[in-house]
Amino acid sequence: MTDDVFTEADLQPSPAERRSARRRLIDTSAAALAVGAVGLWVGGIVALEACVGPAVRGLVPPPLGGRILAAALARFDDLAIACAAVALGCEVVRTAVSRRRQGNMIAALAARLRRLVAIAMAGAAVFTSLWLVPAMTAPEQAAVVARGLAPLGALLVALHVFTLRARPSDDEDDEEPVAPLPPGPGSPGAGPP
Repeated sequence: MTDDVFTEADLQPSPAERRSARRRLIDTSAAALAVGAVGLWVGGIVALEACVGPAVRGLVPPPLGGRILAAALARFDDLAIACAAVALGCEVVRTAVSRRRQGNMIAALAARLRRLVAIAMAGAAVFTSLWLVPAMTAPEQAAVVARGLAPLGALLVALHVFTLRARPSDDEDDEEPVAPLPPGPGSPGAGPP
């Protein structure tokens, strides 16, 4: 008769179980990172288009409001492309991990559909960045030049500098403002009219 003794080593996971647990951890981590990247991306789109867009269009005059919104979209495009790259990288990792395990047909079809959606979203981010935002700003820029509003930009810069004057300090001897006033009629640096 043989003595079958139950030891602690019998409770340890087998090498195959360890590999499976590691794959599940990698798959779950990649899925969480991809969901975070896509959530940041979609949340930014909603914030810009639903919250910032109407406010800018309502508060800022049309030529300038569109340019401000287009500049914000152009800056956001960098973030959108980075999020798309992270989501695609996570899908590559998940694909590499899932190739080694056998699953059912429905899970395989869902994974394939998920990959296609990630590729389509990344393509949309690149399309928006390279073609859509420049196409949105080109007609407006042409309208600004055609209306002769380009000199208005210089006036806005002058007004901005004018409003940046320093507050009066506590020291009564120093009466000169820190920010210089823009040159204009009657200023010491202005030439003859």
